[in-house]
Amino acid sequence: MKLVAFLSKQNISRVFVFQSINKLDINHIEYIKNHFNNVFFPTWYSHQKKIFPDLVILNSHFIIISTNSLSISGCGIDALTREIKKIALDLGIDLLNRLQIPFCNMEIEKKSILEIDRIDVKFLPYSNFIKQIKTSNKYNNIFVFNINITTSDQSWIIPIDNWKKLYCKEK
Repeated sequence: MKLVAFLSKQNISRVFVFQSINKLDINHIEYIKNHFNNVFFPTWYSHQKKIFPDLVILNSHFIIISTNSLSISGCGIDALTREIKKIALDLGIDLLNRLQIPFCNMEIEKKSILEIDRIDVKFLPYSNFIKQIKTSNKYNNIFVFNINITTSDQSWIIPIDNWKKLYCKEK
């Protein structure tokens, strides 16, 4: 499933995915939406060009920001990173831990945002996740949330075999 399916504009654009290992509660979600939409986004620029981003929060774990453009300056990325750090500090949560692998069990690949938003997301440290998939034959229905994507046309939720090909070096 590609992220472009969840965004208001269906163009291919630069995206940023941040995750919280702990489920965000309604107060966290409202704070994040309010802060981005009313404080940060109105002042976010890339090389003096206004950015018109989309914000989507899925599964109460993932904050997805689309720039609605394929390119963004390093200064624009730095500004977003500073803002994420500020929000994380304000809320007392970690939004930059990329060493935890988000995954889920699904019988079939979900298609709608409502179906996706209801998935029970689990997290494991990278090394534990690798050990588990190497020692188990029962991972046919495991899908991984690929938080490393950079554009909205890349697959965000991928079967475990695809993820292994991308990120797991066989020894």
